Amino acid sequence: MARSAAGRGNLYVWGYASQVYVISGAWPPSRYVHHVPLSQHFAVDPAFRERRARLLADLNANPPKFIGVDPSGRGFQDRLEREF
Repeated sequence: MARSAAGRGNLYVWGYASQVYVISGAWPPSRYVHHVPLSQHFAVDPAFRERRARLLADLNANPPKFIGVDPSGRGFQDRLEREF
């Protein structure tokens, strides 16, 4: 996959594993290489909705060949939803 993903916009990673871009040589299709600025749990202002819309526009304009999902952040998100 790393060889196939190398290049601009061929891979999008959702989660904490943004280092995959460096390892694979892939360039993300969007300026958002980490999901935290897109999450309402971490947003300090309502602009996270605008950032999400920009991400979707970027992905629609330049659909990646591969989308990776890093499940490691899920437990933390579950905890936030339960406790806050």
